[in-house]
Amino acid sequence: MLGRYWTILLASAAILMPPLTAEARQWRATPMALAQDYVQIIDQRSPGELVIVFWVSPQLIQQAPANERARQLLAKNMVVGVVHADISPGGSFTYRTPAAPTVDVALRGPQTNLPDSEIEPIALGVIEVLRQSLGQALGPAGKGIRWFTFDGSNVNSCRAGAFAIKYANEAYTFETPIPGCDHQRGTGNIPPGR
Repeated sequence: MLGRYWTILLASAAILMPPLTAEARQWRATPMALAQDYVQIIDQRSPGELVIVFWVSPQLIQQAPANERARQLLAKNMVVGVVHADISPGGSFTYRTPAAPTVDVALRGPQTNLPDSEIEPIALGVIEVLRQSLGQALGPAGKGIRWFTFDGSNVNSCRAGAFAIKYANEAYTFETPIPGCDHQRGTGNIPPGR
């Protein structure tokens, strides 16, 4: 059963690659690409320090009957990745081991990282495949990524709401619905230039 999810997650891993420049914009963005841009935050704290925060929302997996279970698991279990790197003047990266962030859901309060023992086995299997595949797909940054899982039942990526991922004295905020939700943008491409 996990073989099918492995294929799905490897394909979705490519879409989580950080953009080449902060100034790039997509021309014919699909709903999945819009979601990808929104769910990653790149915080260049200084010339020598970089933090990347990922929220793996269900919209990062293509809608298809075979993918529905994986999408449901990502709706129920909020998966967050954090990379914290120091950059030398020569451009080499060393990666810190990120402490566990917290997720503060509007009107619900802070949530802490779930231990693996509190995640249902099938979800844990899919999340582990996701962690491994994204870690490999992210190249050098994948070496430094650390994954965390939170109860996602209070966050719906396609309904009105908000939450913050709090890490290293910063609150990285997200508002929902995110770009790429079917009811918000439809299932086709966004017209050029938008």
